[in-house]
Amino acid sequence: MKKTLYILLFILSFHTLYGQEVKYNTPAAGNPIIPGYFADPTVRKFGDTYYIYATTDGTGLGVGPAQVWKSKDFVNWTIEPMNWPTANQIWAPDVMQGTDGRYYHYYSQACKIFCGVSDNPTGPWTNILGPDEAVLIPDRYVKMSITLDAQSFIDDDGSTYLYWGTWGIYKDHGCGVGKLSADMKSLVDTTLIPNTQATDFFEAPYVFKRNGIYYLTYSSGSCHDHTYRVQYATSKTGPMGPFEFADNNPILATSADSTIHGPGHHSILKEGDNYYIVYHRHNIPQSTRGFFRQVAADKLEFDKDGRIMKVNAGHKGIGFLQKDSNPYKNIASGAKVKASSYYDGNFKPEYAVDDNNATLWRAKNCYKDEWIELDLGKAQNIKRIWTQFEHATSFYQYLYETSADGKNWTVFSDKRNNIITGSPMTDHGDIKARYIRLTVTGNEKNGLFPAVWNIKVFSGGEDPFPNNSQPFDKQAKIAAPKRQGLLFEINAANYPAESLVARILNEQNKEEGFDAFSMAVPVKSYKNKAAFAFNGYQQFRSDFGLPETMTGNAPYSISAWIASENPKENECILDINESYGELEKIIFGYGTSPRSGITMHHGWYEDMGIKDMRTDGEWKHIVVTFDGYKEKIYINGIFVKEKDVFLRVGKSEKMTLGTKFDGEHRFTGYLNSLKFYDTPLIQDEISELYNQGK
Repeated sequence: MKKTLYILLFILSFHTLYGQEVKYNTPAAGNPIIPGYFADPTVRKFGDTYYIYATTDGTGLGVGPAQVWKSKDFVNWTIEPMNWPTANQIWAPDVMQGTDGRYYHYYSQACKIFCGVSDNPTGPWTNILGPDEAVLIPDRYVKMSITLDAQSFIDDDGSTYLYWGTWGIYKDHGCGVGKLSADMKSLVDTTLIPNTQATDFFEAPYVFKRNGIYYLTYSSGSCHDHTYRVQYATSKTGPMGPFEFADNNPILATSADSTIHGPGHHSILKEGDNYYIVYHRHNIPQSTRGFFRQVAADKLEFDKDGRIMKVNAGHKGIGFLQKDSNPYKNIASGAKVKASSYYDGNFKPEYAVDDNNATLWRAKNCYKDEWIELDLGKAQNIKRIWTQFEHATSFYQYLYETSADGKNWTVFSDKRNNIITGSPMTDHGDIKARYIRLTVTGNEKNGLFPAVWNIKVFSGGEDPFPNNSQPFDKQAKIAAPKRQGLLFEINAANYPAESLVARILNEQNKEEGFDAFSMAVPVKSYKNKAAFAFNGYQQFRSDFGLPETMTGNAPYSISAWIASENPKENECILDINESYGELEKIIFGYGTSPRSGITMHHGWYEDMGIKDMRTDGEWKHIVVTFDGYKEKIYINGIFVKEKDVFLRVGKSEKMTLGTKFDGEHRFTGYLNSLKFYDTPLIQDEISELYNQGK
C-alpha cells in the first residue's frame, strides 16, 4: 500500500514539474527564460554561445539602453551592455552573421531601420553607412509597408533578405521585403507581401526555411492586450512569395487562464533537428499598457505535411540545450524567508527564492531601505550569491550580511555605493552561515522598488560569466535622490476675502510663488470656505520648479479641496512642467471625463477619471497619490480608483496653475487649497487631511 502511495505521489509531482500542471508561480518553472522586462526577442547561436537581442521594456515606452543577453546553456543568462545604438528607441533588434563572417545589427526607431556592423556579435558597432543616425530603410520605402521590426534571413544560395512592417492591417498594406546588396548597404529588389496573403499581418515578421518551404511567421492583434498572437503563411516559390495563409492559425495565442497573455513578436532557434520559438508575453500581474513584457521559449513542431503545429505554450520552458554551465546546487532555493515588507500577494517574499523568472519579491515602498532575510535551515558554506534585481539595466545599491544565529551579523558584500548594473549581480566571499540578509539602500532611478526576481546562493564553483564592469548607455553616475515630502502648498484662506490676487505664494517657502500670466484671481467665500475663484481666464506660472525627485517614474501626491458647478470633460488645475512627451506629464484636474478627468500623463492608457463624477458644486477633497507602481484616486477620504502606471516625468522648471502650460483645459471652479508631495500618501494620512479640512 505504501509503495503504491509513493508511486502515485511521484507521478503527481513529476506531472506538476514537467507536465501541464506547471503554473506561472510554480517553483523552478522555466518560463520566462530571462529575469526582467524585455520584448521583441531575436535569438541566435554564434559558436557555443546563445544570444538574445531584445527591446528593453518596463520603462514606460519600451525605451532603454542597447544590451544583449548571453548564455552557454540557455538557462544561465547574463546581460551585457553594447556601445550602439545610443538612441532612446532601440526597438526589435536583430543581429545576424553575414556570409562574409561579419555581424550585422538591425534595429528600428519609429518608423525607420538602421544597421550596424561589427566583427563581434556584441560589438563594438558602427553604423554601416557612417553617421550613427544614418538610416538604412526609411519609412514607406516599400509602398504600403510601414517601416519597423526588421528581421534578416539568409537563403540557401547566400542571398540575404530583410523583412519588416507594422500596422499592416490597413487596406492594401502588408509586410515589406527587400534583398540586400552584396555590400549590405542597400536593397536591390523589394516587394510587398500584402495582407491578403499574410492575413491580419500586424508586425514582427520572421522568416525561416525548412524542407524547401519558406515560412513567413508574424504577429497579429494588438501588442497591448490579449489579442496579440503568432500566425504564419508559407511559400514554395521563394523568399519574396507569393505566400499562402495557413489553415491552422494562430499557432500561438493567449491561454485560457490568461497567464500566457499576448504572446508574440518572436524569433526561431534551430538546434539540430529541433526548432524553438522565442517570444515575449505580458508580465503577471499584467500591466496597464502591456509594456512590461518577458521572454519565453517553447518547442516548435511540424506535422507530416510541413504545417506548424499549435505551440504547446506553457510555464515549463525548454530547459537546458547544452551542458549546465553552473552545475552547483542553489542552496537558497525554497529557503524560509521574511522581509521588511512586501507590496501585496503578487509580490511575496518567497518569490525571491523560487527559481522562477515570472515571480518576484517587491517591497511596499520604493523610497526607503528594505530588507529580505533567508534562512537556509542550517549553517552552510556560502561562496557565491547571484541577485537578479527587477530592472536589469538599472543599478541597485545594497548590502549582504550573513549570520549563524540570526542576531549577530557579518558583512558579506557591501555595495551601498554601487553604480554598476548587472543581472545577475554577483557577490563572492567564503563564510559558513545559516542566515543571509539583503538590504536594498538605493537605486538608480526614481520610483524603482527594492525588488528581486531571484536570489541564488552557491557553496562552491565559479561563475560561468564575468562580472559586468561597463556602464550602460545614459546610465546615471549617482543614485536617485532622497525624497523630501511636502514640496509646496497654496491656500486661499491666507488672503483677504474679495481681494484680487496676482501672486499666489508657496506656503512652504514664501519667496516662491505663482504669478498671474494674464488675469488676477479673486478670492471669494464659497460655501464656508475661502476660495480662489477661477473663471477660465486665469493662468498662473510658477517662478520655481520641482526637484530631481520629480523626474522619471516619480512617486507623488496631490491633495486639493475643489468645488465646481459645471466642469467640462477636462479642466486643468495644475500642470507640473512644460513637456510634450508621452508619459512626461503630471496634469491634475477636475473634469467629467471618465478616462482622463482627474489625471493626465500624455499617455492615454495611463490617464484616469471618474465615471459619473458628481457636479453638484459641493466641496470635494481629492487626492491623487502614486507610489511608483499604482496611481490612486481618493474623494473625501474614500478610495475610488487605481491603475498601475509607469511614468517618464520630464524636468519641472516651472509649473502652471489654472490651465495646461499651453493654455488648454481651462479651470472654471473654486480652489481652496492644494498641496504637492514627492512621496505617496497612505490611507491614514489621506483621512487626516480630509478631516482637517472638512
